[in-house]
Amino acid sequence: MFEIRSHGLSKMVVKMFGEKENDQLERLNDWFDMYWDKTEEDEKKDVWVKRCEYFLCKKHETLNELKNRYDKLLDSLKRYEIRMSNAEKISKFADALPSEWDEFLVKLKKDSRFSSFI
Repeated sequence: MFEIRSHGLSKMVVKMFGEKENDQLERLNDWFDMYWDKTEEDEKKDVWVKRCEYFLCKKHETLNELKNRYDKLLDSLKRYEIRMSNAEKISKFADALPSEWDEFLVKLKKDSRFSSFI
């Protein structure tokens, strides 16, 4: 016996097995239900969170371009009510800088005025 479950444009065909297999398939179906029930706004929010998580300087990107891109990222996060402390923002930006900045960042970390931020 087969059961067809519709999820948006895609359909999943679930073959009915024994109790153990049905439990596994039910968990899989629950996951699909959760995924397809997400709103578009939730999906956009998740994308911005991932962008923040993996934010790095692009190859041949200037410091000004990096800062502008980072500002846009922070603005987008704010729209979805995702807040970061100033220390988190500074640390994230410092982590995104290319390796040429490592020596400068080490000096900043040694300076007591900046050590708590980086």
